[in-house]
Amino acid sequence: MGVIRRREVKTDIEGKLLTGLVVSTRFCREILPLINLAHLQSEHSRIVTKWVKGYWEKFHEAPGSTIQDIYEIEKDRLRDEATGELVRTFLANISAKYEQAGEPFNDAYHVEQSLAYLNERSDIVMSNRIQAAYASGRPEEAGRAISEHRQVQKVLSRWVNPFDADYAEKVYDAKFGDERDEDKEDFLFKFPGILGDFLGPFERGWLIAWMGPLKRGKSWWLWETTMQLVMNRRNVIFITLEMDDKGVASRGYKRIMSLADKAGEFAFPVFDCKRNQDGTCDKRERTNRFPLLLANGVKPKYDQSLAYRPCTVCRGQKGYKSDTWYEQVRRERITKKGLRAAVEGFRFQYGDRLWLISYPKFGANLSTVKRDIDELAYTHDFRTDAIGLDYANILAPEDHSDTSDEQSQIDTTWKSLGKLADTEHALVYTGVHSTRETLEAKNTKAKHIGRDIRIGHHVDALYTLNQTDQEKLDGVMRVGIAAHRWREYSEIEHVKVLQQLSLGQVAIDSSY
Repeated sequence: MGVIRRREVKTDIEGKLLTGLVVSTRFCREILPLINLAHLQSEHSRIVTKWVKGYWEKFHEAPGSTIQDIYEIEKDRLRDEATGELVRTFLANISAKYEQAGEPFNDAYHVEQSLAYLNERSDIVMSNRIQAAYASGRPEEAGRAISEHRQVQKVLSRWVNPFDADYAEKVYDAKFGDERDEDKEDFLFKFPGILGDFLGPFERGWLIAWMGPLKRGKSWWLWETTMQLVMNRRNVIFITLEMDDKGVASRGYKRIMSLADKAGEFAFPVFDCKRNQDGTCDKRERTNRFPLLLANGVKPKYDQSLAYRPCTVCRGQKGYKSDTWYEQVRRERITKKGLRAAVEGFRFQYGDRLWLISYPKFGANLSTVKRDIDELAYTHDFRTDAIGLDYANILAPEDHSDTSDEQSQIDTTWKSLGKLADTEHALVYTGVHSTRETLEAKNTKAKHIGRDIRIGHHVDALYTLNQTDQEKLDGVMRVGIAAHRWREYSEIEHVKVLQQLSLGQVAIDSSY
């Protein structure tokens, strides 16, 4: 067994500060007024910041790729060739990662990091000025240093006036946007179709959980959340304590290829109209002239030889009543050559946006996880937008947990998950078991949270997975909302989602 040697992770915060100034208008708006050039450590940092300030004063936006044009104009005025080369290399790296590759920049996370860094630099500069002042016999200079430091601290203060118009505009950009959910700066993704409209947007800083009884498909939904994030070009870390990384990855391959371990015929669930099935529809556009249901009103067992065909001509219109039937599809097995082509194509389209790590059950707590996230940021320059965890209640107790009571340890873990979402300014999503009684219940509600009901207080949203035995055979999952901090919801409302898990398809289609 290999030994993992860990080292303290140090990140180049000043470099990220400069990157934010170049690529992000939001970052410029919040950080640029707070920067004292004398507090930056490197000459090339002061040069780039000065250029950005000049651009901001004229256009009130981040320069983006225009910073290269500014460099071409200003490079001959730089003090020496070495400084110019540092600036050129830095700007080229930004262009390659953020301009050309379209890598997202986690504004809010880096704003928090930069604020802490600017505070630290202000303290250090003040301390050095005071020591130098007393060493040279100029106590009045020490007094000026303290006074100026207080002014800097006032500017960097975290206190806000919610009725300040400039602050209100920041809130608008982050939480309201212009017209659509996608306009909000904190928006990450929505599921497609009716399911997305029902669940609403997923946002940065949220802690959400998928809840259902044993073997109801929580891990599948955690993985589908991951895939939706990646396909919306978000950076994701996925942590598993349920299975090893190869097991998790194999589900991802099935998902993108829609193939299985073995070749064969597969029945895909599809939506149909009840009026098509019982024969009461008299529209000319209907796909059948005979009903599906037997004389006693019972739906027959699926057989691909049946001539009956599902009909969705009126879907979305008044009078359409949703039900399900099947379409037969032939699929070949996954091959090594086909898999290689599929993952290379996926990587070409979406980039390196997903990293996995596996631990044994109870083999890591969030302190371990946070250390490994920081290590990933350092070794691969990877800053995440979302963190998936399969799943929270099999994490080891937190280091700061001061009790041996299991429920209290779980409560501490979920509080720490909320803190992780906040400090990383990332979506954190995980699974939670519902109580044993939901194994037989038709619907799962907030009162069915397993292990510790206080979990419901810590999450921003709690989504439920509901399925009868017949619905499982039919490839139907009913998704509900048991709790949501940020939107209206009803526990009795559900959306039907079609699945074919043998081929890795968790959310083929959705309908009320």
